[in-house]
Amino acid sequence: MLELSNTSPQEEEIELDLLGDGNLVDMTKLKLAPGERLPRFYPNLSGAKRTLEATIKPAAGGHDDLPADDHAYALLPDQRRIRVLCVTAGNTYLEAALLLTNYLDVTYVAPSKYPPPAGQSFDVTIFDDVTPSVAPGAGSVLYLNPSGDASPVKVEPAVLTNVGFDKIDKKSPLLKWTAIDDIYIGRAHKLVPEAGDKVIGASDKGPLLVAGKRDEGRFVALGFHPRDSDFVLRIAWPSSF
Repeated sequence: MLELSNTSPQEEEIELDLLGDGNLVDMTKLKLAPGERLPRFYPNLSGAKRTLEATIKPAAGGHDDLPADDHAYALLPDQRRIRVLCVTAGNTYLEAALLLTNYLDVTYVAPSKYPPPAGQSFDVTIFDDVTPSVAPGAGSVLYLNPSGDASPVKVEPAVLTNVGFDKIDKKSPLLKWTAIDDIYIGRAHKLVPEAGDKVIGASDKGPLLVAGKRDEGRFVALGFHPRDSDFVLRIAWPSSF
């Protein structure tokens, strides 16, 4: 949270820049009435890991009589590395996306070697085109193209071809920094959510992205493999992780 204050007797138009680790992450132009105090809240700010800096300046340029109060600083707490288990037979696109985030501690295991030795626990488990029974300590689970009885949602066997996301829950935190509305999907399967599940994205032929909770924990299921789409070629693919 930061607060702006206009102590002048006239309206002021200013530019507010927010920098994370020295890089610009947000820019806003604001008008403040005489004597107005304006709070600004950033509940989910991306692009900063260590420091935040807010700066203001007259939007039209010009002289500032008191530049010393045009900066505000904050130090961010250290982030714990997220422990991720990726169960995959090999997926270059997935591995490349996971490499882009420094705060992920990723362990890869072949499907034939799952589950890992007892006693290991993870924050997130990714099942890449496989759907085994979830072992204890898996944390939240991401399913890429689930199938079979172990899937948290029923997967209809009929193949959907040449579809996309015609309906999107834009308020979902899963999609906050991700644009998937123009993704082309060559092959997919309709997911059948249970009561209490949330459909995050769907084609006109049925749900394709579903989130929910089971006895094992929270899950997100994607009803197609990213390789069967152009998802992996878009900026939304790495940003979704």
